[in-house]
Amino acid sequence: MKKLIATILISAAMSLPLQADTSESLRFSLQHRINGGDPLPIETIEIPFKQIENNPLILLTVLKENFSKHVENREKPLQIDTKLEFSTTQALGKLPTTSIKTQIDNDGFGKSDLIFPAFRRVVPEKGLIDWKGLNLHFTFTDQNMTVKLNLAGLLFEKDEGKISALLGNTTINGQFDANSMPTQMDLNLSQFKIRDNDNRLNLNDFSLNFHSHQSAKGLQLGELSFKIGHSDLSQDNFQVSLDGFGIKLEGEEAQDSVINYNWHSQIEKFVFPTPLGIGKMAWISYAEKSAVRHLDEGALLDLQTTARNLHSQNNKPINIGFIMLDKLMAVLLAGSPEIATELNVKTPIGNLQANASVSINGKPTSLALSVLKSALQAELTLNINKTLLKEIVANQIFETMLKDFDDERLSEDDLALLKQQAKSASEQQILMFVGIKWLVETEDGKYQLVAALKNNQLIVNGMKIPLPF
Repeated sequence: MKKLIATILISAAMSLPLQADTSESLRFSLQHRINGGDPLPIETIEIPFKQIENNPLILLTVLKENFSKHVENREKPLQIDTKLEFSTTQALGKLPTTSIKTQIDNDGFGKSDLIFPAFRRVVPEKGLIDWKGLNLHFTFTDQNMTVKLNLAGLLFEKDEGKISALLGNTTINGQFDANSMPTQMDLNLSQFKIRDNDNRLNLNDFSLNFHSHQSAKGLQLGELSFKIGHSDLSQDNFQVSLDGFGIKLEGEEAQDSVINYNWHSQIEKFVFPTPLGIGKMAWISYAEKSAVRHLDEGALLDLQTTARNLHSQNNKPINIGFIMLDKLMAVLLAGSPEIATELNVKTPIGNLQANASVSINGKPTSLALSVLKSALQAELTLNINKTLLKEIVANQIFETMLKDFDDERLSEDDLALLKQQAKSASEQQILMFVGIKWLVETEDGKYQLVAALKNNQLIVNGMKIPLPF
């Protein structure tokens, strides 16, 4: 989340001065005029880029601190008019003056409007830069801050459009606590394009929404959703496209200090080349629902608190890993956790449906195998179209065969022979699994697998399978 905010909120907003200056810091000057009085002396501020990367809201925080020192001993309400000038760069010269208008009421509540004007310039040996302008409105108190950003767009072109980058209209609405941590974030990007000669990437209708809240015991919960309306990539003879991609993750507080997490994802259509049909395009669509249920709130809060503390300290990664693993084990032992998944996949040659779940029955005293084996339960039901399964297995065998030839260039006849051999081998493999009843043929042209692990017994399609332990 922080990396994304850094990229869009700060780097995008100030991308032109950042990219044009080869120094390691962002430098700018501020001059305030309070309640229409004489301008105050000009102040120069420098922020290392590394700090911006680690804390994308540091620019707003620095502005807030700078304003505070000028108004803390003055009678309120106040109106402040500010000129912000970025340091002149060799590539872009002098950038337009950014204006900030701020109002602070009797209670110390402040609101500011920042305008970074549009400009268009041709930079020698670099190309055209067309900055569409940016408006930023934010409010602030000692305890929180809200941000509303509207970036009209940015266009870069070079070599008559053979190399270009386009960032379309972008909006960000966010709320942040006293530690500049986001409690709500809504980001919408209309369009993003990159072209490098014949290599192209297009992204349309991107959105990211995040909302958080605390449980009764202080556990941070929330809802995160991520969507892409359309995306396509072309590179040489390779092309893929994606439509209707979405992910949603939400944490909810149930009764008796129990926490559940739900995950939903879907793709309306993903088009890609398939190795068994040179020049032929295949597609899939899928919808998936998953849930992690019956987690203990207290154990999760301990895990979350430990993660935050370790993040703020200079611990070695291996030490962090061991500590977090111990806390995760405590989460698994504190409740009776369950993971459940439903999956539906559609393709032009057949579909796949699967339901699976894994749970720990009761509260085992440890995760040792001798204790866990009687508490662990799992179920799986898989139905897959016969033609689809043959295609999947044949693809895997074909890819394995190709590795044997390393970088050797094969003729069309050689490839056709390998494809036929892969298809024959896939049919033999599937017949073997049918023969040992790991797959069962159904009347509607599918293969089915039903498996269950319960009471230390594994049953596959009605057969008891000895367990290695």
